[in-house]
Amino acid sequence: MALQKSRLNGPSSLSHTTAKEWHGFRQHKPGQPRRYQPQNAQPDRLLGPCLDAFGNPYQWKSQSLASSQPINGIFDDGFKSLDPLGEMPGVTPTNITTSMPRLGVRLSDFPVAPAQGDEFVINGQTYEILEVQPDSHGGACLELNLVDINPS
Repeated sequence: MALQKSRLNGPSSLSHTTAKEWHGFRQHKPGQPRRYQPQNAQPDRLLGPCLDAFGNPYQWKSQSLASSQPINGIFDDGFKSLDPLGEMPGVTPTNITTSMPRLGVRLSDFPVAPAQGDEFVINGQTYEILEVQPDSHGGACLELNLVDINPS
């Protein structure tokens, strides 16, 4: 307690917390969450310019809305090595290569949250959302599954 009092009463060689900062800390009410301001409090500072530079508009059809609308996203249809048997001790892995389509989006662009089963038309092909993986910066990675190669 003596160290805390020295911070409030005057400068100390050990102290870098000012009395005003200490007073603000002490005003926290027990049982209530502390206000947290993460470094990503303004997610569009990075995500917005990336989508503006590298993103394309793709038609999104939500299960909860009547009409489709364009959503800006960055599409990636890269390949990934996959072991269908899983890792088993003493067994040589049997790797196959599969496509892993995904779409990077900004969640604030959606009027309602994207959900599993919603569809995107990307480069003339229809994809369904398998999983929505939000990040902590206001964006999300949408894991996709190819539904129809030639939509009508």
